[in-house]
Amino acid sequence: MVDSISGSGVMAQESLPMWRAFYASNNSKNVKITFPESGSTVTVTQRYHLSSFEVTSEKGSRVAVYVQLDSDGAYTEAVT
Repeated sequence: MVDSISGSGVMAQESLPMWRAFYASNNSKNVKITFPESGSTVTVTQRYHLSSFEVTSEKGSRVAVYVQLDSDGAYTEAVT
C-alpha cells in the first residue's frame, strides 16, 4: 500500500478545471500507479484524496503543478 504520493510535473492548461474540481470536492478517486520491479511491472490501484494542488508556473498552453495524494483505503496489486 502507498500511503501518499507527491510530486511535480507539467500538464495541459485545459486539464486545470478537472484537477481543481477534484481538489475542491474532497472526494477520493481511483488512481493507478505502475512501476518496474525485478523484471516485472507492478500495478497498484487505490483510492486517493487530492490533498494538495498548486500551480507553480504557467507558460502558454502548459502549467507546472505540484500535487499530493493521500490514500483512502484498500488497494489491489497486479504483477505482469
